Amino acid sequence: MNIKQITDNLLCSGCGTCNVICSHKAISMKRTHIMGLLYADIDTTKCTDCGLCLKMCPSVQVLENKEKVAREQIIGDIKACYVGRTLDKVIFANAQSGGMVTTILTYLFNNKLIDAAVSCRMEYGWPVPSIHYSILTNTDGLKRNQKSCYTQVDIVSALKETSEFKSVAVVGVPCHIQGVSNLMSLKQYSNITYRIGLVCDKTYCDLYMDAIMFGIKPPQGEVNINYRRKDFTYKAKYYSYQQAPTVIANKEGEMVIIPNSKRMFLKDYFTVPKCKICWDKLNTQADIVLGDPWGLKDKYDEMKGDSVVIARSEKAIQLIEDMYSANHVKLLPVSIEEVAKGQLVDQRVSDIRKCDWEKKRITWKKNESLTRDKYISQVIKRYRLVSMKSKVYSILSHIKHLK
Repeated sequence: MNIKQITDNLLCSGCGTCNVICSHKAISMKRTHIMGLLYADIDTTKCTDCGLCLKMCPSVQVLENKEKVAREQIIGDIKACYVGRTLDKVIFANAQSGGMVTTILTYLFNNKLIDAAVSCRMEYGWPVPSIHYSILTNTDGLKRNQKSCYTQVDIVSALKETSEFKSVAVVGVPCHIQGVSNLMSLKQYSNITYRIGLVCDKTYCDLYMDAIMFGIKPPQGEVNINYRRKDFTYKAKYYSYQQAPTVIANKEGEMVIIPNSKRMFLKDYFTVPKCKICWDKLNTQADIVLGDPWGLKDKYDEMKGDSVVIARSEKAIQLIEDMYSANHVKLLPVSIEEVAKGQLVDQRVSDIRKCDWEKKRITWKKNESLTRDKYISQVIKRYRLVSMKSKVYSILSHIKHLK
């Protein structure tokens, strides 16, 4: 038995856990030709069917537990919740929300609590940016790792290169942290000391970036995508955290603004299949979890942004208290129920139970039979139609109001 049954059923999240654990080097990470879905590929000439990859895989039970998903399972064990932000002005200015992940890693490095950190990084590229995992050994590269990548990254694969370090922090979405937690049961991964989780509604296949760029005239040269740029003014228009648009920019700072409506519309067409039935939105196996503070009205800065902070272990509580005492962060306690409501936990339960998995699989495989350009064109055509209908409705509503 091996991981092939997971990939064949489109349940692979591309986390990289199996890639790390296979001592026979029979597993590599590849992308599908059309959608760019990251998955684990098996070399059957090297595989011995030892089953260790299946034992460590975070996706093994996700389908069979689909109908059993409960609210309490998604919330998990929570010690405390906060809304807050970094007090480092440079980090905050470059952050997508409250800058908490970067500030936590900075604190851990400066206080010699870790000597390595694993997270994702987006590099300038053409025609789209390059996304990959990054291993940092000091604070120098933290700024480059700020902001969300959204598309799949095999973060856990990085652990092939971290055995020399004494204390490693891993930043990841739920499938990454689940995989890391499974690996921590083995002695060779006992150097993983901090699991820093991100709230994750879903991740996207690589083609998502091409779709975002479709139909626009991008800046010259290699570009970067800032999916939610906050608190800035462009061509006399101010964009707040609440209305943060997607920004395509080159190294010279030339940019193109993409309407937030386009980013939101495209999500469902490029979501990784497994994400449709994944219950672990709030990253239940992490020590500390960071995300956007949606739903916590009047408790976060709608103009400049903040982060929701969920502490799941005593280690996390101690870390938060130490950082607060040292004036590195500003925090406001909020209730678990407020966070659950803001993160639409009940909706998540409903969506998973209603998901027709077989239909999703068939649709995805059908899309993989198209060309990349044809699939994107079909999706963009739908987006433009919906946008036109929305504008017409808005105009008619305005006319009716004037009467």
